[in-house]
Amino acid sequence: MASKKELRVLNKMLKKPCITSREVEGILGVSNKTARKMIALLNDEIVLNGAEITAKPGKGYSLIVHKNAAFEKFLEVNQIIDAANTENRSEFLIRLFIDTEEYLKVEELADMLYISQKGVSKSLKEAEHYLHEFDLNIIRKPHYGMRVDGKEYDIRRCLSSMAGENDFTAIDKNIIEAVDKVFKKNEVKMSEMALTSFLISLQITVDRVKKGKLVEMDPARFEISMHSQLRHDIQTAKECVKALEEEYQLLFPEDEINYIALNIMDKKYYENNGSLVINEEINLLVTEILDSIYKTYGLDFRKDLDFYMMLVKHLIPLRLRLLYGTMIKNPILEEVKEKYPFAWSIASGLNHIIKKHYDRMMSDDELGYIAIAVQLAIDKHKKQVDNRKNILLVCAAGNVFSRFLKYRFQELFKDCIEQAYTCDYSDLRDYDFSKIDYVFSTVPLDISLPVPIYKVEYFPDESEMGDIRTVLQKPASIIEKYFSEKLFLTEVEAENKSEVIRQICNHIAKAVDVPEDFYDLVMKRESLLQTAMGGQVAVPHPHHTVTDQTLICVAILKNPIYWNKTDKVKVVFLISISQNDMDDMENFYSDFFKLALTKENIDSIVKSQTYENLMSIVRSI
Repeated sequence: MASKKELRVLNKMLKKPCITSREVEGILGVSNKTARKMIALLNDEIVLNGAEITAKPGKGYSLIVHKNAAFEKFLEVNQIIDAANTENRSEFLIRLFIDTEEYLKVEELADMLYISQKGVSKSLKEAEHYLHEFDLNIIRKPHYGMRVDGKEYDIRRCLSSMAGENDFTAIDKNIIEAVDKVFKKNEVKMSEMALTSFLISLQITVDRVKKGKLVEMDPARFEISMHSQLRHDIQTAKECVKALEEEYQLLFPEDEINYIALNIMDKKYYENNGSLVINEEINLLVTEILDSIYKTYGLDFRKDLDFYMMLVKHLIPLRLRLLYGTMIKNPILEEVKEKYPFAWSIASGLNHIIKKHYDRMMSDDELGYIAIAVQLAIDKHKKQVDNRKNILLVCAAGNVFSRFLKYRFQELFKDCIEQAYTCDYSDLRDYDFSKIDYVFSTVPLDISLPVPIYKVEYFPDESEMGDIRTVLQKPASIIEKYFSEKLFLTEVEAENKSEVIRQICNHIAKAVDVPEDFYDLVMKRESLLQTAMGGQVAVPHPHHTVTDQTLICVAILKNPIYWNKTDKVKVVFLISISQNDMDDMENFYSDFFKLALTKENIDSIVKSQTYENLMSIVRSI
């Protein structure tokens, strides 16, 4: 076992590509000759753990790592960390406090981490904040120092939450073999990720039992015997414990068996697609969730059995996880937040329903799984849109030529055209363009129209025909009709989110009919979920559908403001969905978020703050 001084030398090598013999002598406090011997002894030990120390004449000593996993485990066992990494530093402190029964002083921690006492204090705050999430505290005693205080159950929850790849490589193969044998016998099925999580929790259990740290299950809180789902898992846990007791010569009390059963339950049920007993409580909860999504967003998943069952399969074990304080990890959480912000927003907005039922909130990891289910439902319900266009043909050569041009377009592009209309140049200013997608004209048009204009010939050649077809085959914008120039605001000045929303709601009230409590309904929704989408964009909306028509009000702020503690916002899209437009909300939101969550689009909107530019971007989606 390497001495503390030798480990200090190793820690120094982790920070520098090469350290001199003089530095080694200073750290060890010995002569050059003795330092060389101690380095040789240290090298003998780390060679067995995936690394080696090489001597470079005239330069000093360097560390070479051959097997990362083995060497990282060696560093962890010997409590060596990279002090420059503040995330590792706070985790190191947590593990140290949990593993050490004695009080620790700030100056001792500073020596271990090779940082100032001020730096230790900062990392201690981070560690304390993390510990509080698991009902653990750092208690301080004058002249003695600090230590962690809390229940063993919560300590294990904390250790499991910090588990990483190194923890998996450290699992005893005897544990893996025992679990594999017992699970096969009892037909317990878990995904690879869930099984890894369970094995880590079991390794933590074995390590803690070895130290005499036993968990106590509070009957008033856990009521294990009340949950029929656990009966089979308790039997499985007993068989696992029997194998562990024989292997490690340990004794696992009944509470430890129940603790292991809980870990089997919360990993197995989430992954297992077997039959589930759906009681009235879960059915009512899922129904409330589906109704909330419909009322808020106009997304009708109420008859989607697949989505219903996805929610059921997650909510049954979720109830028990919330009750017992156990957790699951979501390995793609950040990707879900980044790639599916709308689904994430919907999932986050459901937390108030969970809070109402269970008096606890879902973690971000749990919300990530709900968001994935929501995204799958959105994709499934997207409708195939009839992409055929209504066009207006303008000809200056009289009625015969207009009819000929119309005939040519209908023959050449019949699969792309729903209706073709004709119009004289002189009638353009009074024409109703509400149902027109494009104008094709044989003469140059020097007037502004609300739809794109294309110049064409009476007899288009092959190249021009290809260009026209490209235009006509372009998907129609679902959201274009919901924008209005009278709901386009620039240079909006406000100090905070509520001021911005107040100004937008007041402006909307002057332009269209909205209920008197429109602002209050938007703020109610803000209190329940996060509407900042990242990329300087926020998308507030009322708590439920309240307007007769669907509208999108765009507000570009003069100066960005903090929408929450972390997100600055420059562009606000306030959306209000009408009950009359519920049939195509999947496609609506799909197109809208292509607009609002594409950086290039937002940059262009901010740079050129005109309604024409906004509409140009909308039509390009």
